[in-house]
Amino acid sequence: MIWITSILVTAYWVFEGIREGYYWSALYRTGLEQRNIHDLFLAQRTLVFLLILIYVSIPDAAYMALSAPLLHNGSYYQTRKELDHIYPDGFWSQSNSSTAKSTWLLTPAIRIILFIIGFAIISFYNLK
Repeated sequence: MIWITSILVTAYWVFEGIREGYYWSALYRTGLEQRNIHDLFLAQRTLVFLLILIYVSIPDAAYMALSAPLLHNGSYYQTRKELDHIYPDGFWSQSNSSTAKSTWLLTPAIRIILFIIGFAIISFYNLK
């Protein structure tokens, strides 16, 4: 059952990245991109994560949280590449103009490391 939950949460992170890609693309095209609503997005993701915690174990939640930066940011950058032809590396890009507080920390390498750690946790915990 936890694998189904993990797959659904993985899909959520990807869809969130795509949705935000469309959102920021629309603002970029209208010249309104200076509006910073990252805190609203963070609150939304936090609520979803808290709901997840009700139904899964801490190791499973750790995977779900640690996989989020790679899946969300990657799908966001890929969407913006396709819509606006920015972020030339697509999924593996890194913003240097974002107003999000965590962008400087969540480089592609860090996102991959977090994902691997999360996947190792969920695999070890659920396969023992």
